[in-house]
Amino acid sequence: MAVLSAIGAKVWLLHLKCCRSAVGSLSLNVIREICSYCQDPHFFAAISEVRMELYDFHTHNITQRRIPFEIYSGYIQVDRTTVLIVGEEVWTLDLLTLQATPLPPLLTPRNWVGVAQVGNTVFAFGGDSGNLRTVCEKSSVPLTQWTPLPPMHYGRMAFTPCVFKALLYLASTNTASNRAVESFSPHTGTFTVLPVSLPPDLQLGCFSVAFVANGELFLLTEKKQMARWKVGEPHFRVSAINRKCWSHHPPLIVGTEVYIANERKVEKWSLEADRFVNSKRSIN
Repeated sequence: MAVLSAIGAKVWLLHLKCCRSAVGSLSLNVIREICSYCQDPHFFAAISEVRMELYDFHTHNITQRRIPFEIYSGYIQVDRTTVLIVGEEVWTLDLLTLQATPLPPLLTPRNWVGVAQVGNTVFAFGGDSGNLRTVCEKSSVPLTQWTPLPPMHYGRMAFTPCVFKALLYLASTNTASNRAVESFSPHTGTFTVLPVSLPPDLQLGCFSVAFVANGELFLLTEKKQMARWKVGEPHFRVSAINRKCWSHHPPLIVGTEVYIANERKVEKWSLEADRFVNSKRSIN
């Protein structure tokens, strides 16, 4: 008989609860525990260059540490204690031990990549600092090799692709000549230029971070501006925000709060207040 991991055993119990009337008396606490394990985050990391700020959701403490190599590219959290860094080199980094493990490189090595994960597939969009790239690649988890994708219509760098329903939305503010917003279908592997574009009063030539909450795309920039777009509507709305903001790392939405790796600090955006909010944190 195979030995199940702790989470595997819980999922098996959930399967029994849902599918087998013979164990109908099994406590619903099993379901709650699985949901908590799978959905409740443990850590959130802000990493830039050789510095990391790690926020612990259970203790609300922040740990500041130096990491063993420089990071100038996109990264995503692939489990509770591991991030995947995709740039000129590809690594996983254990957030607790700081152990770095090299992985197969991109076909076109570059930095400032926009990274996203959909299901079992990791996507790397654009990148580079001196010359915006349209090149895109993907790899299945575990990463053994990268395969090319069609290019984006417009070069992008230092941005965060947004997953919403069946599409990835690509909006960035790096170039003064391009206000286009694109979508990418992981299913068909195609890019589409959307009929909406970034408005004239949004300043370009800067880094940004984006996320989707309640069907609305939020784009925050290092020039203290926010553009909001209800997906499917014809226009963005622009307003000022109370600090600079950009990120390599897709934000994490927990309830009505959005955790953002704002450069090398973990900061919190309130969806209710439409602004950054300060929280009580202990820095170790």
